[in-house]
Amino acid sequence: MKKTLRIIASIFLPLLINIIVIVIVFLSHNQCEYKLHHQGQILQDSYIFLFWTIIQLGVVYLIFIKSKYRKQLIAIPIISILFISLFAYWATDLINYEYRKFDKTEWNMENPFFKINYVEDIIENDRLSGLCYEELIEMLGNPNYKSKRKMEYDVGFGTMIIELKNNCYDKVEVICK
Repeated sequence: MKKTLRIIASIFLPLLINIIVIVIVFLSHNQCEYKLHHQGQILQDSYIFLFWTIIQLGVVYLIFIKSKYRKQLIAIPIISILFISLFAYWATDLINYEYRKFDKTEWNMENPFFKINYVEDIIENDRLSGLCYEELIEMLGNPNYKSKRKMEYDVGFGTMIIELKNNCYDKVEVICK
């Protein structure tokens, strides 16, 4: 009976713990903030990945080197190594992320949920600087909301608000939903 419980625990316990960690990390990401502040998020995620990998390797070490039940607990190291591989793939994917350079044609054809990919380039490279109302409309298309002092564009997980001064670009901000 104890042997069976150890085998069941060796399979379900690491699965459950790893899934909980993945859910916590995933839920901590606000997609809008993540797209706008990508570099800081990569650093935070890499620390989580490094910490979690050390814990996983420690468990593998304890099972293989120290435990007399290593044959019965073989699932723990296997599952740990699988999840380390998953986290390594995820970290590599995050590091290789490249934001999209703004392209007027693509911006106007994109679903609003994908427009957030261009916002980082618009803000970081100050692409709106020196543009007045008509030029902004020509570049970005018709806003979802407009007044004399601002224009709003739905960018999926947030709203890009362009403030106008004397009918020309003054500043831009993104409000995440």
